[in-house]
Amino acid sequence: MAGDFQRTFWAYVLLVFAGGIGAVGDALLNSWVKTDKPATLAAAAALWLTSVVCFAGLLKCGRFQFGAAVVLGLLVHSTLAVVFDRLYFGGRLSPWQWTGILFGVAAIVLIGQGNPVTTRVSAVQPGQEVRVDRP
Repeated sequence: MAGDFQRTFWAYVLLVFAGGIGAVGDALLNSWVKTDKPATLAAAAALWLTSVVCFAGLLKCGRFQFGAAVVLGLLVHSTLAVVFDRLYFGGRLSPWQWTGILFGVAAIVLIGQGNPVTTRVSAVQPGQEVRVDRP
């Protein structure tokens, strides 16, 4: 049970880290558009590459299926991008946009609670996948 908790914990750490780094990359890209500094564009590209590598690690840990991982990663990324827009670029959202964000938060809860875990178990047969449903 402790191993499952650790795997889930690190999966969420990777999820938030990958989404966060991607959002910072987006903010740097927005800054590059306004300042035209090549170093800012290079930093944005480096952060995006780091975000993709972290996302690959998230998929490798097997806690989330591909579709759920993409949805959750983009949700973290988008939420942080909205925060950065508000804090650093003065962006404001309409009530409909805030409603969409609330639905996104509900999606995190639903996906996190309803996601079956698929993992490889070496004791069965190499390469055979075993489905484990949480209670």
